[in-house]
Amino acid sequence: MSKTKVELKIGTRIYYGGDMANNPSFGTVIGVTKTNRGTNIQIQCDDGREKNVFETEFTPVYLGPWTRFVTAQAYFDWKNEKLKMMGFEGE
Repeated sequence: MSKTKVELKIGTRIYYGGDMANNPSFGTVIGVTKTNRGTNIQIQCDDGREKNVFETEFTPVYLGPWTRFVTAQAYFDWKNEKLKMMGFEGE
């Protein structure tokens, strides 16, 4: 995980890369709670799931399918760069 902090606030669009048991999904930050263990981020996924994760689980740059939590913008930046490399224009 990256030590660079990602700016997350209510309304920020995110991309969850999924894992072996959970499908990838886009979502929206619906809560930010500071605790004595760190900052907890509450996410409402577009597919209806809710996730609660610590802010430290977010990386500033999407690095491929093994990346768990990033902003949607970071995901689209990566996707558009890959499309350009293949000769396509991005979104």
